[in-house]
Amino acid sequence: MIATFKPSIKRKDMDSVLSCLVSDVIGPAGLSERLLKVLSERLNGSGGYALREYPRAIAVALEALGVQPGARVALSPLLPWVYHYVCVNLGLEPVYVDVDADSPVIDLDQLQVLEGLAAAVVPATLGYSVDLERLGGLGIPLIEDVSQGLGATSGSLAVGSVGQYTICGLEPEHIITAGGGAALMARGRKERAALKTIAERLPAEVFLPDMNAALGLIQALEVERLNERRREIAAVYAQSTAQSHHKTPVQHGDARSICFSYPVFVESGARDVIAYARKKDVEVIPAFVRSILGRTAAAREAADQSPMGGTRSADGAAVATGAASVAAAEPCLPRESMLPNGRGFLLRCLLFPLYPMLKKDEVALVQKVLSTIP
Repeated sequence: MIATFKPSIKRKDMDSVLSCLVSDVIGPAGLSERLLKVLSERLNGSGGYALREYPRAIAVALEALGVQPGARVALSPLLPWVYHYVCVNLGLEPVYVDVDADSPVIDLDQLQVLEGLAAAVVPATLGYSVDLERLGGLGIPLIEDVSQGLGATSGSLAVGSVGQYTICGLEPEHIITAGGGAALMARGRKERAALKTIAERLPAEVFLPDMNAALGLIQALEVERLNERRREIAAVYAQSTAQSHHKTPVQHGDARSICFSYPVFVESGARDVIAYARKKDVEVIPAFVRSILGRTAAAREAADQSPMGGTRSADGAAVATGAASVAAAEPCLPRESMLPNGRGFLLRCLLFPLYPMLKKDEVALVQKVLSTIP
């Protein structure tokens, strides 16, 4: 079975980790600092910190922006569920902004008219980019998330280079991985100073150890080569998709997206496509089952079926549900009816395997499946 995701880790990446293990220091130290330096230079940042936990990076970024309990924070409904989790735990009010009809990026027209926002989180979902020049001109305090889009550009601007803070997740399914955690980078001196004030209060145990940083550093240094390999594979897949009645999301403007995976809008039933691909030994999963909107939809469906029941997501992952828990979070959850484009992505967008470690015969098999899916 060809897995949908597989980390881009080679033997030399593990050699770097082993070298760290036999050194005198495996905790947060030089390699972690070098990883931050490489990422900051790529994103035109002024430095930052690597943290062991992705949720902690989100919380620290919001705190560094000065967001207070009760403040309104704009989120894409296609962001990972962890963003909703962090915002609610910080006492913030998530404000959900729909995405474009044919692109998984936040709708800037809708974002622009919102009032009273303390901040907005703008991700490079599936490697796609908004118009960064326009985004930077909105005057809203921004957190960019490049976990799925490190290396993407919009005109002359790199994705992750316009927000006050930028988060680059290092989880196994992200563009680069350190086995977990995230890098948090500040834009300028002011943002760097605010971030430093918070970081100095944190215990040493929350920072990313050098052993993990060693794994992420090699990939960060080679991200351009890895992304080019992704584009080459995507070009092969696109030949098959163009001949089918299915579509892929659109990258608008002069932006250049990153092929985080290979997303396909299916015109037929998503479950039928998933089952068909599995018979051909290709794993295909719903793109947004673990997003805020995906978790919300699954929870509400389960609550409708059973007051204290549970359910499983479309890819088989267990989802904790129950009418009581859904009702408790109801004021903060997105309404699907208010997010028609996001709902379309949730129901129809599937991910096919695309990563640099795919072999030629595996690429050929996925291409064949793409050309024959119902």
